[in-house]
Amino acid sequence: MKPSHGCPSEDDIDDYVLNRLSPARRAKMEQHLLHCADCKGAVAYTFACIDVIREERPPKLRLVREGSQVTDQKRPSNSHKHGRNA
Repeated sequence: MKPSHGCPSEDDIDDYVLNRLSPARRAKMEQHLLHCADCKGAVAYTFACIDVIREERPPKLRLVREGSQVTDQKRPSNSHKHGRNA
């Protein structure tokens, strides 16, 4: 979304959603959102994207070194502690 005259930038909208604006800038943004449907929609869309990311986060992964390559793998089960077979 390209900011139109008087509209905040995408970065400002992201900072608003992520609560990174100063109190004065946040108040100015909230006043703008009262009158701008486009920016209100951009804020709602950004919140929705964050919700999707939180819901669809992959399981925790750890990096495992295999030879000279590093790969992502799920955590190993406890049956192979310290590299010994049970």
